[in-house]
Amino acid sequence: MHKLIINHNGKVIDFLLHDTTQDQETVQVKALTNIIQGHTYQLINNLKPRIIIDVGANIGAASAFFSINYPKSQIFSFEPTTINFSLLQQNMKNFPNVTIFKKGIFDENKNQKIYINFNNPGTNSIYEKWRKFNNYEYATFIN
Repeated sequence: MHKLIINHNGKVIDFLLHDTTQDQETVQVKALTNIIQGHTYQLINNLKPRIIIDVGANIGAASAFFSINYPKSQIFSFEPTTINFSLLQQNMKNFPNVTIFKKGIFDENKNQKIYINFNNPGTNSIYEKWRKFNNYEYATFIN
């Protein structure tokens, strides 16, 4: 299993990644490192959010970033796909202010196909023709 190491509050945290090819792993590590280290999302000075909602949480990089930088916030992370949720579950166990849900967010409550890209699960989509994936699962979406 591939992983990143996060040092937070004197604690070493293993942040698990999808198993991929070497080229894909390099891209994945760079993107996730940029998120966790704060290069992707800017911190807003003097902002003290009580609630943060991470929709499409994937494996939890943004949730980890928010948890580290806004430790008094309650973070709700939503990820509908099994392939990503299994890692999200493991990655968030060291972040007590993050609550995770195996659900997607939509404009109505429903169960729907979501198309899975096993080579790059960050690109999963409810739109079949977006990336032309053949693999899918049914996921629960809530309003």
